[in-house]
Amino acid sequence: MTVPQRGPEYAAICALLRASALIVGEAERPMVDSRLSEAPYVVVYPSIIDSITGPLDDLAADTGSEYLVRSIGRSAIQALAVADKARTVLLGNDLTIPDRSLMRPVEWALAQEVDRDDDTTPPWFYLSERFIFWTTPNP
Repeated sequence: MTVPQRGPEYAAICALLRASALIVGEAERPMVDSRLSEAPYVVVYPSIIDSITGPLDDLAADTGSEYLVRSIGRSAIQALAVADKARTVLLGNDLTIPDRSLMRPVEWALAQEVDRDDDTTPPWFYLSERFIFWTTPNP
């Protein structure tokens, strides 16, 4: 039975976003020069889903993994701009995952509207989107 390795997949997604010059946090606000980022950034949260769609001799071979990408800026425009860039990168299918291949294009869904957090001064604006990566083992 194939046991999917989620860590390399998560690392590849974060690396792909970083390669596009985005500031990326892995399930937390990113650090820049030993300080919490004040620039627009994204935070990537893994949310593992499993599917039983593989061949009969290895049902766990083909898997789907869901990731929440939260785009954050000091204005709604900044949050939207960061989200547009992240979405363009992730939907470009340039993802290389060790020992796995993408089975089909990445699926995307807007999770919510732009939200404003007035508990900070100045406020932060957030936009969350979900992406699903369906993968299969490399031959």
